[in-house]
Amino acid sequence: MSFSEIYLVRHLLEEHGIFCFTKDELLAQTAPYLTAYSNGIQLQVEEKDIIEAVSILQEHGYLAPKIEKRFNETKVVAILFAVLIILMVVYLWRKGLL
Repeated sequence: MSFSEIYLVRHLLEEHGIFCFTKDELLAQTAPYLTAYSNGIQLQVEEKDIIEAVSILQEHGYLAPKIEKRFNETKVVAILFAVLIILMVVYLWRKGLL
């Protein structure tokens, strides 16, 4: 999100009575190269307001609705790694190196 989008979202939430603040905003402005080591600018709300804030952001198109089924990238990588190991073992066995 850009700075202007962060400010728009913050204003939108405050307009609905939700107190929020930005974390690491000054870091991103003064040393943007360091934001790669943090989570970028974070817009934070109080715990009691999380559900309402998410609902408002979804309603105004700033946040996509939650998708129940997600692509499990870790599982795919693990399967590909296992297949690669098996192929290496078969290759070395056929070459007589095992």
